[in-house]
Order: sequence, then C-alpha cells, then structure tokens
Amino acid sequence: MVKVNASEFATNGTLDFTYEKMTCAQILGPNLVKIVRLFISVIRIAGAIIAIISGMLSFVPAVVSDDAAALKKASKKAIIIFVILIAIGIFPTLISVIGRIGGFDLSCLY
Repeated sequence: MVKVNASEFATNGTLDFTYEKMTCAQILGPNLVKIVRLFISVIRIAGAIIAIISGMLSFVPAVVSDDAAALKKASKKAIIIFVILIAIGIFPTLISVIGRIGGFDLSCLY
C-alpha cells in the first residue's frame, strides 16, 4: 500500500512515497502460499525423477553398445540435464534474492 504525505507536498511541492512492509504470506494469502509451495515441491521432485530416468535411458544404450562416441554424447546430455536440474532447484532462492533486492519479502515461496 502506498501512502502519500500530502502536508509535505504542500510545503515543498514533492511527494514522499513510503511503502508499508508486507510479508509474502500477507500479499499472497495463506491458501495461495500453500499452493505455490506444493507446486514448487512437485516441480523439484518431478524434475529429479525425470533427470534420473532420462540419464539412465541415455547411458544404458551407450554402455551396452560399448561405443565411445555414444558414451560421450550421453555424458554431454547428462551434464545438460544436471545443469537444468540445478537451475530448477535454486529457482525459488533466486526469486527470493531478486525480491529482496527490490525490497519485497518472498521468503514464503520455499
């Protein structure tokens, strides 16, 4: 909520905008906070499961065929999946840091 100090505007012609500090739970409400937390947890767990299965599916044929080129290709794919998994894992923390830089409390997201 923005408050405008009208008496200061009358004396020096400028407006003083001050923001009330609101917590993340106050902004989103308790039900939406639960939904966001659940969504983030599901994305993290599903991302880990998909990464493990995808890594296994790409490595098994390469190991069975004993092909060096296929193994190198599978390892590159596994590294990319690992980086994406790390990004999914730190996404809520990154959003919280960006929010704190902007002056918003987003700590209820994780």
